[in-house]
Amino acid sequence: MKILALDLGKFNTMCCFFDTKTRKHTFHNAATERSYLETILKKHKIDLVVMEACGPSGWINDLAMSHGFKTLVCSTNEDAWKWSNVKRKTDKDDALKLARMASMNELKAVHMPSEAHREFRSLVKYRKTLDGRMNKMKCIIRAWFVNHGIVIDAGDKAWHTGRERINSFRKPLAECEPNELWKGELDMELTQMDALSVHMDIAVKKLEAIGKTDPRIIRLRTIPGVGPRTAEILVACIDDPHRFANGRQVSAYFGLVPRQYQSGETDRNGRITLCWFVDAPHRGRQSLGENDPGRMCMGFTSLQPMGQECLRSHLW
Repeated sequence: MKILALDLGKFNTMCCFFDTKTRKHTFHNAATERSYLETILKKHKIDLVVMEACGPSGWINDLAMSHGFKTLVCSTNEDAWKWSNVKRKTDKDDALKLARMASMNELKAVHMPSEAHREFRSLVKYRKTLDGRMNKMKCIIRAWFVNHGIVIDAGDKAWHTGRERINSFRKPLAECEPNELWKGELDMELTQMDALSVHMDIAVKKLEAIGKTDPRIIRLRTIPGVGPRTAEILVACIDDPHRFANGRQVSAYFGLVPRQYQSGETDRNGRITLCWFVDAPHRGRQSLGENDPGRMCMGFTSLQPMGQECLRSHLW
């Protein structure tokens, strides 16, 4: 069996060609470019392409599958991948470790969403990013008024009915006196926030358009209390609900796992650890964001009974 193990990087990828019969291997340093990697796939006879779960693994997995290769995208959150457990850390060592573990069937595959779903996840995350930027700007603006002893409306009211009062203090920086430079900063910050607000509206409209045609989002929104944003995040994270056997696996997938201490007759559960249940389908790093790490630990839990039942009845 010929295995191609890829240690992916932003600019360069270490390729390890491993023969499971002879246990011999060769290395090749390649550019992380579509045309370059496509040439390597066409040039060599390969039975399995193995790679770590990371940002570029999405399009590289699609590229390998488009050429008819069997692929395996693995989770690197096991103890074997911790830098503290190895004496030497190099790209060649990582690629060879991938190949050897793949030959022994010791790698745990992660779920790889389709290209369309990865783009949907990216848009969901980007909307949240825009929202975070706007909130940060609001905090900066509010701090300026507090530091100058000026009272503005509290809460969200300041950015709607109270926006006129805030605008009354803005002034082009070029026209500001030395003792009112903050007004020029306020003007620039409000200009950026207004632009972000327009971009936020565009992103939300696109997500709503997708939600109107996605039966999963439509179905989730029939749950009392579940709005469009919550439904979008659930669909973005879960993708294919049929890869879960029951609601308990969904709970573990989202990290609702308690800290567990078991020894002899003692078995205690602690606070939620946000780690993954070892028997739940793994998500690796292709979740809501490109590099969102998936963590695992032993243990299990479930959602609150009513919420778990709602998810089970609407997803399956």
